[in-house]
Amino acid sequence: MQGSRCTHNENAHNSSCITYRMKLLLVVAAALAVASCANNSVVDPEFHAWKLKFERSYSSPSEEAEHMQIWLRNREAVLEHNAMADQSNSSY
Repeated sequence: MQGSRCTHNENAHNSSCITYRMKLLLVVAAALAVASCANNSVVDPEFHAWKLKFERSYSSPSEEAEHMQIWLRNREAVLEHNAMADQSNSSY
C-alpha cells in the first residue's frame, strides 16, 4: 500500500506500525467517548424529565437503557417531523 505509514513488507518497523495503530485507535476511542458524553449531557435530563412526567420506572439499568434508545428514536422522529412542519412540508 503506497503512501501508508505502515507496510507489511518492513519487518523491522512492525512494532512501530502496531504502536502507531494502537495510538490511532486510542485517539479515535477518546474522541468517541467525548462525543458520547457531550450528547448524553443534553439527553439524560430530557429522558429523566420524561420518565418523571409519565411516571416511568425500570427494573434494571439494561431495561432503562433499552427504553431510552426507544425514546431517542421517537424523539428524533418528532424533531424531524417538527422541522418539516416548520417548513410547511408536513403537518398532522
